[in-house]
Amino acid sequence: MPERSLPDLAEDAGIELALRLRMPCDILDVHRVNKSSAPIYTSLRYGAFLLAYAPIENFFTQLTGYSTRTNGRALPLNLDKIQRELDVRWPAQRFRTNLWEGRARQQSTGPGNRSEWAFLRGQRLKFYLSDMKSLRDLLSHGSDPRGATNTSETLWKVQDGWSMRLMGVEGFVQFVEDLAEQAMLESGVHPTNIPSWPQPQRTGISRSAPPSLPRRDQLAAQHDADLGE
Repeated sequence: MPERSLPDLAEDAGIELALRLRMPCDILDVHRVNKSSAPIYTSLRYGAFLLAYAPIENFFTQLTGYSTRTNGRALPLNLDKIQRELDVRWPAQRFRTNLWEGRARQQSTGPGNRSEWAFLRGQRLKFYLSDMKSLRDLLSHGSDPRGATNTSETLWKVQDGWSMRLMGVEGFVQFVEDLAEQAMLESGVHPTNIPSWPQPQRTGISRSAPPSLPRRDQLAAQHDADLGE
């Protein structure tokens, strides 16, 4: 059986990711529609976070073929490891994960406690991925999520640690989609074949538009330029 091309593999992985991200978006909608800050709703946002984390981990596991070389293990969501495994699997493609960017939500850097968009790249993006892995590991092992690291300074300060708020999960979903889209474009997927990413309902401050992604726009423009040659 002939090996699948990188663009075809990336496109299928992206379509599956978009399908899986509908679930965390639905949970965010349930939380938001009920307009409740009651403790009973706390688990919903953490459940939504876990349902967004696993699919992006699976996306890169599929893209790199990591599980076939490691007896079914998933590729950790670490940018350096993703770069290494992409180089192993697709050496001619020359991925540049160090240029990838992402948008997330963070606690306000000004007065008040409302969230704002954070534009992540370089070292801070790596810190964010590390913080999210820390949170995922704590939740997966039944530990207190307030013990997660916050090197990227995107989590909310609470007593005895840090918290992932509803807006933070919404931001993580956006970040996941940003990372996947840039990976797909670098894989040779044309911009018109990028899936329509699911989004939770936007209300209040969440309606504010996220910052632009120059790297994503540059990659998309390059596809159009290549077609015009």
